[in-house]
Amino acid sequence: MVQSILTQETFQKLRAFAAGANKQAPSHPYDEDRWREFVIGAHREDAQLAAQELRDWLIDQGFPEDITSDLVIAYERGRELLRHYETRIDP
Repeated sequence: MVQSILTQETFQKLRAFAAGANKQAPSHPYDEDRWREFVIGAHREDAQLAAQELRDWLIDQGFPEDITSDLVIAYERGRELLRHYETRIDP
């Protein structure tokens, strides 16, 4: 489902994050960079990826519930911050 919502490029960013991330521990700086690239990609394409769909996908990839919840919150906050930023520079 997530794959059909995102462009191939953005889905590859999400897959790269999931494949390289330490799913059991706090994130490594490389994990954070890959995550940010995914969030930026989702923002640029105005992806209609709902938090629940992302949550389910991350759980399917082996992320534990607590880390998944943190990631979903980070996704929503990141998207909102980018939307807010764009309204400030492009009124």
